[in-house]
Amino acid sequence: LLRIKGTRKYHMAAQDVKYPVGITIHSGEKLANKEGLMGKSDPYCQIHGYKVKTNVVDNSLNPTWEKSFDINLQAPNDGIVFRIYDKNAIQGDKLMGFAILPTLHFEKDSVIENFKLAVQSTLATKVTEGSITVSVRPGFNGLAAAHHSSAMEHGSVKDGLQAEVDRLAGEVDKMGAENDKFAANNKQLEAQVGKMTEENGKFEANNKKLEAEVGKMTEE
Repeated sequence: LLRIKGTRKYHMAAQDVKYPVGITIHSGEKLANKEGLMGKSDPYCQIHGYKVKTNVVDNSLNPTWEKSFDINLQAPNDGIVFRIYDKNAIQGDKLMGFAILPTLHFEKDSVIENFKLAVQSTLATKVTEGSITVSVRPGFNGLAAAHHSSAMEHGSVKDGLQAEVDRLAGEVDKMGAENDKFAANNKQLEAQVGKMTEENGKFEANNKKLEAEVGKMTEE
């Protein structure tokens, strides 16, 4: 704790407090296919806000990753957000969906094995498409730590928890906006591909016309 002058006597130095969590991302099941008729998605899973992600599994809607990571949450009542993407080197990676794991009921040194989380496709429709399975090894007691942190930071536990709920809702809103942006980009790319296909058709027609004219000239 750092003592500072002013109306707030104490301030929690965030960098001095760690909320460690060990996470294993096992697999996904029945994920949404973003490839349409072109095949199946190539999914990987990323933990939002941290530079960690699984490997890419090609052509599968039921990927097995079995990747483990150790992260430190910025706050004990942060929800852990898993984002699943379809790897696409040409059009850019597409957001397939996301899942949120609450942390308030974490117990230190416990193990949450093979916990299945529903994958939500968009915030607006709240449609669930598939699931991911994870295991979690918390290094802190979620509720107790949240109460302590909220009381120090916000003056009361109730205010602190409400602020965190609002913050998480904002994060989900951002993901929904990103999903809409991806969809708009994909439509633009599809339009460009359609235009290229139309131009290719014109080229083919011109080539056939030229071939016919050359054939006539040869006959003459």
